[in-house]
Amino acid sequence: MSAIGPGPGQWPSATDYVASVQDPAAVVAPQLAGAEVTRGVLGMPVSASGQSTVVFHFDSAEGPLAARCFTRAADDGHVRYRALRAHLTSNPQPDLVAADWVEAGILVGDRSFPLVVMPWVQGCPLNEAVHRRLDQPAALRALADEWLAMLDRLSDAKVAHGDLQHGNVLVDDAGCFRLVDLDGVWVPTIAHLPAAERGHPNFQHPARDLDTWGPELDTFAGLVIYLSLLALAADASLWRFHMGENLVLTPGGRAPPPPGGPLAALAAATLAPVGR
Repeated sequence: MSAIGPGPGQWPSATDYVASVQDPAAVVAPQLAGAEVTRGVLGMPVSASGQSTVVFHFDSAEGPLAARCFTRAADDGHVRYRALRAHLTSNPQPDLVAADWVEAGILVGDRSFPLVVMPWVQGCPLNEAVHRRLDQPAALRALADEWLAMLDRLSDAKVAHGDLQHGNVLVDDAGCFRLVDLDGVWVPTIAHLPAAERGHPNFQHPARDLDTWGPELDTFAGLVIYLSLLALAADASLWRFHMGENLVLTPGGRAPPPPGGPLAALAAATLAPVGR
């Protein structure tokens, strides 16, 4: 049975969506026609919630799919996703997961809401992949090399992800990256729009704001991740600075970083030989 739904001007909660995806009549996105939401051991839909979305796993005849439902407005989402789809048609980018914006994809109560449908990507979040390789410095260096190559591919394709962070970067068994959550992506045809988000603060420059927008959007976060991988390859004890929502670093203020803090430790590790 479909959820009663949010009040006027409000967006559904994760609980609202959990109720709706259990009603096949409420899931109206054509990409999900005939698909069934995956359920856990207690019979409830399998889901994962973020700051502004809840993601469900669906099984379809074409393979597993992910449906991202929004708990708050995604400004110009339809324009951004359609621009990205058109851009990737002429500028293929294997590291991004293809996604479709469906304007009226799900019913919650008597109102329709958009969702994003994409293939379900096998892999683990970046922080989990790093943790599994802490005792394998060569594997961490290989991840760093592949990360740098991926950043080059994004630049060559004239695409910026906009929110490079552990939860949006999946790593498969072969050590290849797949980027998900494309709400903040930049491509040339939407350069006139404002930025959709500021990105995760543990990976972004402290001065980043909604005026930070353009092809170099991923430079700072990309380097944070690259240097963190190299540093952990040189000194796995840096993982002591990992707090769940970062790799090694966290946002700094205007005061100089403390001598024994993560930035000083990372600098010492990356300046040391990492080929050992």
